[in-house]
Amino acid sequence: MATKLTHPYFGVLDTSTLECKEDEYLPLWEQELPYKGNIVLVDFWFEKDQPISKSRLDAFEAFLKNLSQKEAQAREAIRQYLKENPDEFDYFKGKNDEVPDDIDTFVDELEMDMLDLWYPQDPGEPDVNLYFSPLNQNDELWDDDDLEEDDIFDEEGLSVSFTLSGKILSVEWE
Repeated sequence: MATKLTHPYFGVLDTSTLECKEDEYLPLWEQELPYKGNIVLVDFWFEKDQPISKSRLDAFEAFLKNLSQKEAQAREAIRQYLKENPDEFDYFKGKNDEVPDDIDTFVDELEMDMLDLWYPQDPGEPDVNLYFSPLNQNDELWDDDDLEEDDIFDEEGLSVSFTLSGKILSVEWE
């Protein structure tokens, strides 16, 4: 089983350095990528004692190199999700005075700020998660003191889960 691999995009990856338990993921590679005038934090999560595959790394690289198209897909999925669940958008908007009144503007203003790559992955589970934060995470808007425990908006972002083939699995508040 290969524990060390040199990849043209990710560099030297050595899975033997991970100190995690079975069925636990830790970042094997982290990078802050400049993207559209912002920074996107990319974490490559790996489960110890798994073989590392160049073909899977190549697929991750292709996803990252095609990030603009994936972001557009994710934004469209978020837009559709919020239009199908207007009560969630209205609730969120009611908690935050600075949220735009319409879904399209809200989605356009989201900032993609994180991306998780998952390796290895079980069938039906996401290979990639893109995370979007509204309003640049203005701390005044994210005062959780007035939120109830069962609120669906405990946190401040939306996540879009992808397979590497480009299929969107879910849109969720994170």
